[in-house]
Amino acid sequence: MIRIIVRVISLGIFILLLPKYTYGQFTYVGGGVDYNFTSYYSGLSYIGDRTANSNFGISGEILFRPVNFLAIGGSYTYLIMQKSSFTFYDAPSSGSYSSFTEFSTTTSNGRYYPETFDYKIEHSNRAALHVKAFPAPDLGLYAEAGFVFTHVEEAFIIQRAGKAASYYGSGNLNYASIPALNYQFNQKYKITTPKFGMGWLLHTKRNIYFDFSMQVIFTRFPDSSFDLQVPFEWNSSNHNYVNLKGQATGMQRSLNFSVKTGYFF
Repeated sequence: MIRIIVRVISLGIFILLLPKYTYGQFTYVGGGVDYNFTSYYSGLSYIGDRTANSNFGISGEILFRPVNFLAIGGSYTYLIMQKSSFTFYDAPSSGSYSSFTEFSTTTSNGRYYPETFDYKIEHSNRAALHVKAFPAPDLGLYAEAGFVFTHVEEAFIIQRAGKAASYYGSGNLNYASIPALNYQFNQKYKITTPKFGMGWLLHTKRNIYFDFSMQVIFTRFPDSSFDLQVPFEWNSSNHNYVNLKGQATGMQRSLNFSVKTGYFF
């Protein structure tokens, strides 16, 4: 009998609370700013030296919340600035220490220094579709999952004039000739990738809302980037080579931080 009474009371409480957790029917229209950071590669010996992209953009969002615990919508971010950095620190090589640091400017190995050497991984504007689940609607905290649609461009260039061999007065070889090098690579990847995140959606009394969120974006790149063997130093008898590889490959992770505000009705 006690069990039946407890079950009836529990059912009654559930029925009373059901509208609170199901009724919503809000539409949100707003905009804000996004900051995104992707680290593609970090040298093992010097973690501060990395290939990375950071970008900052303005975004707009439309969100529909048909029930109190769930919202669906989309957003678009227009990039207004971005910064790229690169390193090939610790790239595999046949050098004395089995890893590459940089092209040297010393008297002997400065002959290998390229006139042009640049590498960029740049991001474009992005669109997103997402679902936000509110386990505690009164608090405004939510978990988010969705997809991001964008493009990423990878560009690499290395150019170096050929160098003639040099000989001692005796006629013995001092330094071997260095072949001319003119290699350019450019590829644009079309990206559709999942994202997961969390945030806080805050209502105010004047139908203004604020949305603070963080997402992790997982991107898998095809293994179609460049792979180049380049002579970079002299070891008294022949060239040492470094293996320069494209770093927009495999699974990469981006962190995205967003602040938005707008009107809900």
